[in-house]
Amino acid sequence: MIVLAERSGQYYQGSSTARAMWCALQTHAGDLSPAAQSVATEFDVPVSQVRADLETFVGRLLELSLLEVTA
Repeated sequence: MIVLAERSGQYYQGSSTARAMWCALQTHAGDLSPAAQSVATEFDVPVSQVRADLETFVGRLLELSLLEVTA
C-alpha cells in the first residue's frame, strides 16, 4: 500500500497489515469495533490486539495528516 499525502507531497508505504486495516476502516465507515473484528478474522489474531493496533494506526495517520476526523 502506498499513500500520497496531498498537502506535503510525501509518499508513505504500508504493509499488508496496514492495507487490511485501511480497507477495514473504509468498509466499516471508520468504526473501530467492526473493523477490528474484520482484521482479526482475516489474520487470525485476538480482536483486542487488533483494536489496540488500529487505535495506534489511526493515531499515526492523524499525526501525518493522512486522515481527518469529520462529523
